Amino acid sequence: MIPEAQRKAFESQILALVELSVLGATLPDGEHLDTGPLTDLTADRRFKSGLAEWRGAAARYAPLELERRIYATTFADMYDFFRVGLEKYNVPIEDFASLGEPGWCRILDDMPSRRAEMHLRREWAKNARLTPKDSDLNDWVYLEVAVMHCDVVVTEKQTADLMRRGLVTRAAVVANLDDVPRLLVCEKRPTTAAAAMPLP
Repeated sequence: MIPEAQRKAFESQILALVELSVLGATLPDGEHLDTGPLTDLTADRRFKSGLAEWRGAAARYAPLELERRIYATTFADMYDFFRVGLEKYNVPIEDFASLGEPGWCRILDDMPSRRAEMHLRREWAKNARLTPKDSDLNDWVYLEVAVMHCDVVVTEKQTADLMRRGLVTRAAVVANLDDVPRLLVCEKRPTTAAAAMPLP
């Protein structure tokens, strides 16, 4: 049996080596580990920059023009997916184009996750004091689906507040994990874990 003092000293050495390797990407002999390519944050930062442009935009546009911009931006984000769907079901692009702006808007309104996205964009347009973050793209991509299909969603305070401003969602949106047990008891229905990867 290893004496307690020796065991603790050995464990400390092992932990120090693991931290050096994992956090510093360095082997005990000093050789640098190849950890692969760094995460590319280009899209995240582009989205963050775009949010900064939307922040307080309602003061610069008439209400109808702002709505048209919100729908146009959402449609542009979805355009490639629309084309794939049209090709899959042999719908000529000319037929889709003939729907015109009102038809395209109705299609987006019928898509729950797009409604959530447009709601967030409207809220950003109303408030010039919001602060964009590098993580906003990831938050929006998953949350706009989760709030429409899960029962309870926990997110950070700013986004939770925006989601609760007039958007009709399936989920109860909260910013505090302590609220979850109360919601699960009050709902008394099967819940879908918001932490699970939502389907697009």
